[in-house]
Amino acid sequence: MVRRQVRGGVVWAKLGSFSFAGSSADGENTLGRQNCDDGIAVGLSELEREGADHDSLKPVAAWVNDLYSLPSLAIIMSYFSVGVVLTFTTVPVTVYLIQELGASSTQFTVYTIVCKLPWSFKVFFGFISDAFPIGGMRRLPYLVIGWTVHIACYVMLAFLVRPTVEWVIGAAFVAACGYLLSDVMTDSIMVERTKLESTKHTGTVQASGYIARAFGSAVGSTAGALVYNQANWGLGLSIAQIMLINAVVPLACVSPFIPYLKETVKTSLPTARHVWRTHWQEIWALVRKRMVWQPMTFVYIYNAMMIPNAAWNNFLIEGLKFSDFYLGAIAIAGSVTAWLGLVLYKQFYMQANWRSVYLVTTIFNLLVSIAQVLLILGWNKALGIPDLIFAAGDGGAEEFLMSMQFLPVVIMYAAICPEGTEGTSYAMLTTLSNVADTVAVVIGDLLTQTWDTSNDSLANHEWGGLLKLTLFTSFMQLLPLLLLPLLPADKAEQHAMQYSNDSSWWGGFVFLSVTLGSIAFSMLQPFYEIYG
Repeated sequence: MVRRQVRGGVVWAKLGSFSFAGSSADGENTLGRQNCDDGIAVGLSELEREGADHDSLKPVAAWVNDLYSLPSLAIIMSYFSVGVVLTFTTVPVTVYLIQELGASSTQFTVYTIVCKLPWSFKVFFGFISDAFPIGGMRRLPYLVIGWTVHIACYVMLAFLVRPTVEWVIGAAFVAACGYLLSDVMTDSIMVERTKLESTKHTGTVQASGYIARAFGSAVGSTAGALVYNQANWGLGLSIAQIMLINAVVPLACVSPFIPYLKETVKTSLPTARHVWRTHWQEIWALVRKRMVWQPMTFVYIYNAMMIPNAAWNNFLIEGLKFSDFYLGAIAIAGSVTAWLGLVLYKQFYMQANWRSVYLVTTIFNLLVSIAQVLLILGWNKALGIPDLIFAAGDGGAEEFLMSMQFLPVVIMYAAICPEGTEGTSYAMLTTLSNVADTVAVVIGDLLTQTWDTSNDSLANHEWGGLLKLTLFTSFMQLLPLLLLPLLPADKAEQHAMQYSNDSSWWGGFVFLSVTLGSIAFSMLQPFYEIYG
């Protein structure tokens, strides 16, 4: 049974054991008061089991799908803050560790590892929030905890003034765990709200969130490349000031809106004794479904075959003598074009065929990758294009195309996440995608041993090995297209798969084995690189 009432431009609906409550013009909550005060709780499973029309029965409040409304601003600002803190310190900390503290290559590798390692923990962050609510809320408390940890770490580094390599490494690891915990919570809230969208508009809210994060990345990379340039410009901020700014960003952008964030409150929760078993039974039931393991097979193999040219940055530094500022400029170009790609997709391609998107962007990405040959051979200069402009344009084009592929799969992830395990399931799907990228990086590193791409060769303009590596990694991108039929054609086909009963024990077993194995690999491989 669904009851709706409109007061002051807001719609309330009560669905089964969940309630959906927003603030009205007179401050009175009619439906849903018995379950939550200013939170929202939404569930469609009972309606769908009764055969109700999926689109017509979805409750809608004026602010739920508007991320720029006051009850939603904490979400959009959290996404923005994650984008900023991910990129703002990249150039300053790199310069500080290597040039000012004289960090060895091993120490800097350890720093890189600890910044990436917490990405493998996302599925565990999601599980904790799903299974162990705090005060009946599964997202908001952990969102606050995560940002508090991040802020505390960078405030500590700021007060140390000139933190040692060990302090930077330790604080970076704990801070990364903090902001990724918050990021998983933000993703989970977004997935819950995506469930309220009609099939036609599915993913619109997600796109807005990820556009905000991409914009934050553009802002962070630009600011980071500009404010710590004392060697080149004779002015800039100190490393302590950089650390303090990185702490202030979420404090200033997210905390003012936390009191207004409306959270999903689940009114029927399993007891602590059964929560582990119940939760993993739900996950096991999910991964056995064809709607999960079939498209994720394509996503994993596709990402694993997007093998990066592991010698490219070395070529820019050793071969073309690019400065830190030049590398920062390329990073800025990539961040800006990635943001533009997300904006363009949301505006014009939300109803596009997913297979067509992957086919077209892969072919164009092949052309972009092959264009690197022009830079290697120096033909760009014959065309009157400086090395920096060509490299930035090439890198920017690649990021643009990758961002166009990003939204279709995350929309698919959100749609297949079951109610009650959004945090775990969404983090699991995105983690599998991320660790496939790690596999691609490892393959890229191994390929550098096939052809001579050593720093000495690059510095001596012996670029034959680099040319072969570039061509090989470029054409490898085409292989996963053979599996493109495994990906749903569009949201309608994905929606149909979602409500089918097709499942496979072996499909689920292989999916979980690859997921857990890849997570273990991504956690252990960096340490093998250091100590192996």
